[in-house]
Amino acid sequence: MSGAGKTVFAGGVTFSSLTILSGRTVENQATALWTGSQLVINGTFLNDAGAVLNSTVDGGVMSGSGTFTNNGTLLKSGGTGTTSIGTIFGTPAILNNGSIEIDSGTLQFAKSLENAGTIKIAAAATLGVTGNLKMDATSVLDILLSSAGTGLLNVSGAVTIAGTLVTLPPPNFAPTVGSRFKFAAFASQSGGFASVQEGALTPGEALSLDTNVAGQLNLDVVSA
Repeated sequence: MSGAGKTVFAGGVTFSSLTILSGRTVENQATALWTGSQLVINGTFLNDAGAVLNSTVDGGVMSGSGTFTNNGTLLKSGGTGTTSIGTIFGTPAILNNGSIEIDSGTLQFAKSLENAGTIKIAAAATLGVTGNLKMDATSVLDILLSSAGTGLLNVSGAVTIAGTLVTLPPPNFAPTVGSRFKFAAFASQSGGFASVQEGALTPGEALSLDTNVAGQLNLDVVSA
């Protein structure tokens, strides 16, 4: 699909084979299923508020020289491997004003990411950024943790931290006091969360944000 103009997906679409969107604006207004194919964007891709772009399996690669703005939901709902975004995108690879949700596996951005919305990472899932991550004041970072693991934000470059951190343990989660859960790794860090909402553990225990280890952020289990 190429040439100037706009293509609007108003009733849903499935990207199931190599798709090249070149030189035009593509706007998703409904639910787009990305089923592991390569999606090449050499124009402008807009995921509208209320719309969903759902990667249902591993192996999808989104590349191109265009821009991607997410005002809706960018979701990785299936697979335990990696889905990649932004192989040759500019900086930022994607601007997120909506929600990025990783239910399983890894969603990997190949270049920098700017977040003004919500990032939600399920327990044992990963959001990776090869480059820098800038979190705006409106950012919300939701980290889920359980006995199976902790959601991980893994950034190869610098992280600018702002906004709100929300930690979400499951009901009756009772880790040992002194346990540590790493939820972010990076080369360097600046800024800090304006608000931290730490989820409740069993009586007598609490989660505490630990910023004392170089190159990472942790949640420590302490006595309440």
